[in-house]
Parts: sequence; structure tokens; C-alpha cells
Amino acid sequence: MSPIGKLAALCRREGIVESRKVDVVDTVGAGESFIAGVFANLSEAGLLVKPTLKGISEVAVAAALRFGAQVAAVTVSRAGANPPWRSEM
Repeated sequence: MSPIGKLAALCRREGIVESRKVDVVDTVGAGESFIAGVFANLSEAGLLVKPTLKGISEVAVAAALRFGAQVAAVTVSRAGANPPWRSEM
């Protein structure tokens, strides 16, 4: 992710979150980890159903993006496409 953060649009909501600075070892799997983190956060919040996604708040989008950025930060700090387990977050 860029040093200035991550911008995303989700269900007509936009969010910007700051990137966490880490020592990058390998960028393989960074994007996949980010998306997985976003979807995991939305799922855990019960927001991955059509009726709920249509009315998702900017706060919920920002929380999902922050979690996705955290997951990606862990992934790039390791060799290989080695995303964190949920218990590591």
C-alpha cells in the first residue's frame, strides 16, 4: 500500500485509512490479504448480506479497510504469501 494510505469505495461509500509502517520482506499476497481482511471484518460484523451492504455506514467501511490494511501489513512483513491467522490479529 502507498505510504499515504488506502482509498476504497464499497457500496457507494468511500473510506481512507492510514497505512501502518512495517519492514517489507515480500509483497506477494499483499492485495489478496487486504481484500481478505476487508471481507473477514465485514463478515464478522454481519454486513455481508445484500440488504445490509446497501446501507453500510462510512464507519463500517473505514473499520473494514483498517482491518484489511492491518492484515496486509502482517503479510508483507513475512516471506512468501503468508497471511496471518485470525488469532494473530
